[in-house]
Amino acid sequence: FRTSRTYRGAIVLPAHPTRVTMSPSEDKKPTIEIGYWKIRGLAAPMRMMACYAGVDFKDATCECIADGEGGFDTSSWFGPNGTDGPKAALLQQNPLINLPYVVDHARGIVIAQSNACLQYLARQLGLYGGASDGANTDKAAAECDQILCQVMDLRNAAVGWYYGSGSRAGYESSADGHLACVKVHYTKLEAWLAHKQRLGEGGTFFVMQTTPAVPDFHVWEQIDQHEAACKDLGRASLLADFPLLAAFHCAFRKLPELAAYFDSPASTFPINNPQAAFY
Repeated sequence: FRTSRTYRGAIVLPAHPTRVTMSPSEDKKPTIEIGYWKIRGLAAPMRMMACYAGVDFKDATCECIADGEGGFDTSSWFGPNGTDGPKAALLQQNPLINLPYVVDHARGIVIAQSNACLQYLARQLGLYGGASDGANTDKAAAECDQILCQVMDLRNAAVGWYYGSGSRAGYESSADGHLACVKVHYTKLEAWLAHKQRLGEGGTFFVMQTTPAVPDFHVWEQIDQHEAACKDLGRASLLADFPLLAAFHCAFRKLPELAAYFDSPASTFPINNPQAAFY
């Protein structure tokens, strides 16, 4: 089952020299389309970015549905015959297509690969860091890229745990090993924020002093997913040992520009598809 929802950027935004603040009329179709499974997964940061920037976008979601016989129906993406779904049509525009993807309908551009999608949206929405906060644009972009790579390493490890454990029992028994790995990533991210503070460059967010940039959205999502996983396992929060990450997680969630996202159905989608031991 494939659905799409248009989110309206009806948020009053503060002045921000590098942020796009489009607010199309009700009869104008969104120019940005974000495609993914009907889960948070890798698309949540992209959806948050568009909401933060106040941009209307089409949230094109595909559902992975358990068939009751141990299998899963993914025809909403691949098509009933495996080659006649939305993916087949998008392959004509981008041979690398997969989920997630971004379509910029105004420019006729189709983007695949998760970090490429995040980076494209960041450039279009003014979320790649830059001069608005007194930062050097090239330096800020390089910092964005580094944190994006670091958090993708964390995300890939998490996916191996969620989907690769083989069963709920395997997921639970391998939790100690994965959460120890998470703490290694958190230690690096905590040290980055401390480094930014020592340099007098903020330290609440990962690149800019007072506003989020593209990596903040994915870091927050990964922290929040792991908080949910710890709660699911009846374990204490991992953030107790990482006060700067804890402060970041709290400050980001309270951003008024993200109220529309957190009030939307997308914020309560499952974290993973039903093949995962935790979703």
